[in-house]
Amino acid sequence: MCSERALLPVTVVVVNYNGVGYLDACLASLKALEPAPAEVILVDNASTDGSVGWVRAQHPWVRIVEAGENLGYCGGNNLGIRASTLPFVALLNNDTRVESDWLGHLFHELNAHPRAAACSSLVLLPGDPPRVHYAGSEAHVIGHIANLLYLRPLPEVRGSLQARETGVYVGSAVLFRRAALDEVGLLEERFFIYEDELDMSLRLRMRGWTLRFTPRSVVWHFAGTPGLAVRDPQPYAGRLDGFRRAIAWNWTNRRWVCEQRKLAQSHRTAADSSLLTVCPLSPVPGMATAGVSAALRRGGEALIRLYWAATRWLL
Repeated sequence: MCSERALLPVTVVVVNYNGVGYLDACLASLKALEPAPAEVILVDNASTDGSVGWVRAQHPWVRIVEAGENLGYCGGNNLGIRASTLPFVALLNNDTRVESDWLGHLFHELNAHPRAAACSSLVLLPGDPPRVHYAGSEAHVIGHIANLLYLRPLPEVRGSLQARETGVYVGSAVLFRRAALDEVGLLEERFFIYEDELDMSLRLRMRGWTLRFTPRSVVWHFAGTPGLAVRDPQPYAGRLDGFRRAIAWNWTNRRWVCEQRKLAQSHRTAADSSLLTVCPLSPVPGMATAGVSAALRRGGEALIRLYWAATRWLL
């Protein structure tokens, strides 16, 4: 980055896999940041679309780390984090565009809260009107990430947005305090992509760290990964087959899962009652959002609320 600009002690890590069509908007917005990060690292997961050559030619100020294989979101970001020596590391999806003060607001929020391990941005989906993709999330007692104000039109909710503590950060745009990562470890690479946020958020909060959200830090999230990203009217991939394969994976890897759970529990300083919550679930488009399925979902939520009210005091 240009030495004449105000620099923050932050490395921004952008993981890329065949995303050359997204990179110009993302990297150009990072170059325009004020204050700016001390460095930007692009981790390339063995792209075959010419991404690396294009970035070297068009954005030579970006430091490129080539993974040599597709490590996924978790492995790619871990590679970038390990390549940084700075006290703060931001993770940013490649299909985003950040506002010019994006990083400064994240940095200010972390500095204002010394026990905050991470701070997330307000993530918006472009449209007319724009909709909320992330404005804070909670760790639901059933093991689901409940995104607050999910897919709500921005004009309807703008007045309710404020900086606050949150239960789960968002991986598409988050600033980490390196000391917290050094304490709890990096992203769990077996997740490859998705659900790593819930795992890391709980590991951090179990150790007494907090998580923050600030709506002043704004990110625009565009296309997403075809077949994986949640954008209506695009249907969500996976559904029941995804649940089946997840259950099978957990059974096959049950010994590793139990070992990891034992390790996490041995270092905890916070009870489940302070980590988990019951709030309205945020079903993705096409899943339990209308008709009988929606009624069943609401009935299930009511039963879960009763269960949590009856058992929370035991935790």
